[in-house]
Amino acid sequence: MAEIEDFHVESSLFLHRNCLYTSVRTAAMSQIMQSAGGILSQKLLK
Repeated sequence: MAEIEDFHVESSLFLHRNCLYTSVRTAAMSQIMQSAGGILSQKLLK
């Protein structure tokens, strides 16, 4: 039973870390897109 418990904890930790990584990457991507969009619009306006 203990082995199954450990496996469950490990897999849920892995999933949580994966989720965290994905959300961080998504946030970083949106930041980059926003700043790139800002630079582009500034160039277009000038």
